[in-house]
Amino acid sequence: MGNTKDQILISASVNLAFRPKTYFPESPTREQLLARIKGQSRREMARGILETEGIAGLSDFVAREELNDHDRDMWGLVHPHMMGGEYLPGLRPEEVEIARISLKSTTFDQKSIRARPEGDRIRLSVEDEYETEYELPFTLIAQPLSLGELIEFLGASRHPDDVYHGGMIESDWNFCEENGDPLDECVDFATVSSGFYPQLSSYFNEYGLSWMESMAEKRLWN
Repeated sequence: MGNTKDQILISASVNLAFRPKTYFPESPTREQLLARIKGQSRREMARGILETEGIAGLSDFVAREELNDHDRDMWGLVHPHMMGGEYLPGLRPEEVEIARISLKSTTFDQKSIRARPEGDRIRLSVEDEYETEYELPFTLIAQPLSLGELIEFLGASRHPDDVYHGGMIESDWNFCEENGDPLDECVDFATVSSGFYPQLSSYFNEYGLSWMESMAEKRLWN
């Protein structure tokens, strides 16, 4: 995926025109509330507990938005994977996470796409656990992005030191592909989720299949 609309996969099952009414609802959905939990492993645990036991099964540790330094250090000792997301900057007042990119690295690194009100506009930002200043195509918008616009935003945003094309997600796939990793593992390495865009994951699942076909053909002829 690149920086132009022509490179967005058109799918009969994904509504690219979908646009959330607001990023700042008075009554957030369950997924939007879960998105306030910084740690990805704790977030996934909380989701599983809610589905099987309900809210009564949640402990303060799992449901807490942010761990203190001691609890975070102890949690990381369980497995490095548990640290994913725990070192992200805290959400600012009124700020929400509109999407998250998860990398299956040793420490389960996370990238958080965020929005916060600024006057009559909305400011977008991208945070990771290393204080990276991402290069973004724009940061101020008048209304929530459509799904297609969010996909374009992700494709046009980049790490300042990234030598691989494709933006926030596909660049990691391309990195893995150049290392000779199995293509399905490349696509599984970088995944995306959202409490505001229910079809965002579905889109990238479909796009991943298209990407794998393209890379398989490339490998065949090289």
